[in-house]
Amino acid sequence: MEFAVEQQQKLDAGEKKSAELDADPGATFAQATDTGAFQEIVGSHSLMSKDTESSTPFFDDARVLATLASNSVLTVLLEQATTSLAGLRLDWEAVLHHLIRFPPENGGWERRALALFEERKREAGAAGTVVLPSYADLPELAKVVAGSMRPLPATPPTPRRQSKREEMEERYRRLELELREYRYPSA
Repeated sequence: MEFAVEQQQKLDAGEKKSAELDADPGATFAQATDTGAFQEIVGSHSLMSKDTESSTPFFDDARVLATLASNSVLTVLLEQATTSLAGLRLDWEAVLHHLIRFPPENGGWERRALALFEERKREAGAAGTVVLPSYADLPELAKVVAGSMRPLPATPPTPRRQSKREEMEERYRRLELELREYRYPSA
């Protein structure tokens, strides 16, 4: 019980400080918000690094989104490894960019995942365990993967591998050609 009271006091003190800072319009740009990191949006690190349950209020949001993104990557990786589509490859950069991005203002898989989590939390009530959303729960993720399939690039024929001697002789000839063109600067 004492632990709960202590945690509530910390939470109350933090909320009071937040309210004081929120009331000051210049607090966002105050020196206290500078972490010393360059190219960082103020507050982005604090919102993204919610890795403990005491990191309220964004712990659940961060856990849902991070778990869903990482499970989606694993699911897609396993799908790609077990089913080959002739002449096609997955553009991983496009898929990862879709999973790890700043969420759009309205819509987006992020908001749907969080809404699904909240719905499941309400259904489970106080006693039940909540199942986090999965890749299968969001069909738009499968559509992103399907839309990210690209034709395989034409691969040139593999050249005969040179021996070390041939490779070194070729380097020496190229060096000779470069040095033949070299002229000392005139003084």
